[in-house]
Amino acid sequence: MIDARAEVLGIIRLAEVTTAGGVFRFILGLDGRFIDVNGQVWIGSTLLDVPELEMLVGDIAPSGSITITYLQDPDGPDFVGQMKQLGLVYVEGLPVRFYAQPFTDLSQVGAPVEPPELIATRRQTGLTYTVDGPAQRSITLTFETLGASGNHQPRLIYNTEDHAALIGRANPSLQYIPQEIENDEPLFG
Repeated sequence: MIDARAEVLGIIRLAEVTTAGGVFRFILGLDGRFIDVNGQVWIGSTLLDVPELEMLVGDIAPSGSITITYLQDPDGPDFVGQMKQLGLVYVEGLPVRFYAQPFTDLSQVGAPVEPPELIATRRQTGLTYTVDGPAQRSITLTFETLGASGNHQPRLIYNTEDHAALIGRANPSLQYIPQEIENDEPLFG
């Protein structure tokens, strides 16, 4: 865990995208290549755009996104075509994880002493593609943000079993709760 009182020289933001074809690791907002203490290789590119995550406002949870915009080499592979062939099942429902790599000394940039700290895990929800003119292409990965399922009912019945599943231990307090909405017996008299 990052010590909030420690003197930190800098932090690199990292994203780990899980797909049906494997796990891909990126440095957000920087070019280069970074190897963490676990030997994982993170590739950076300023072509990646990850806007700041918005907060839950009212009853609308905004989605997050990671976009890569590039110029298509006419002789190179068609990445948009390849992603369209793979389809949404390539990423849908799989996790995208965000990490922070702290550095307390400049020498740690090339040889880190601590592993990256997990900041958030989100569920991927979609892929979109943009073709602008003969060469400019964009691929955008979207994911749920905090509060995306906040307006969904948990679909629990208020009984001892569901209450135990909700709080993680047995609790007999709901065994006497009425299970029917209408009561034919009068409460008084």
